[in-house]
Amino acid sequence: MMIRYARVAVPVVALVAATSLSAVPAWAVSEADKAANCAATADIVREAVAQRVAGQSSEQAQGFLTSDEAGVDDKFDSAIPMLVDWVYTLDEAHLTEDAAKAMETQCLEFKS
Repeated sequence: MMIRYARVAVPVVALVAATSLSAVPAWAVSEADKAANCAATADIVREAVAQRVAGQSSEQAQGFLTSDEAGVDDKFDSAIPMLVDWVYTLDEAHLTEDAAKAMETQCLEFKS
């Protein structure tokens, strides 16, 4: 499945399944918690895109996102490598806000 935003196709379903709500069993997450987790996941993607656009390596982006400076909750540390690796596989045309929007949309729609 592909999500299309502004004529940009971003494949995210498998990644959402692997990363969404990974810190807590899906049945134990309220809709509000799910929305917060999905927003945080989208923020990680957004920052990974910014890091890549700025010329940082995947390793540098992962290092930044797992540092205190990034402000990402530690519960997302295990998902950061997958999310960053995914961003670094995207075509340059997909390095836009659309990548984060697609991630958040798919995360919110994901049913476990």
